[in-house]
Amino acid sequence: MLIASVEADLAQRHENKMVAQSTETWLMTLKKSLSDVEQDTDEAFEKRRELAKLLVERIVVSRNEADNRMKVDITYRFGPPAEATSVLDVQNSSL
Repeated sequence: MLIASVEADLAQRHENKMVAQSTETWLMTLKKSLSDVEQDTDEAFEKRRELAKLLVERIVVSRNEADNRMKVDITYRFGPPAEATSVLDVQNSSL
């Protein structure tokens, strides 16, 4: 049982390493195209918007009842969206 447990742990570590490597590759490719989204153009704005849709699962805006201040909760994605989409010609479906 101990050997099986160690083997399962090693397999999980290997899988985590592979996911990290593919994520790193995707992010490095995205970094190379960063200048495309930093421009002050309508096209760059649309690319930033598309990028935010890929990275953010949901945004909830509310008011704090105690002091009536604005409260923003952002939930980020930790995996690919349900449908395969791309931004800056970088496929997200390989994560």
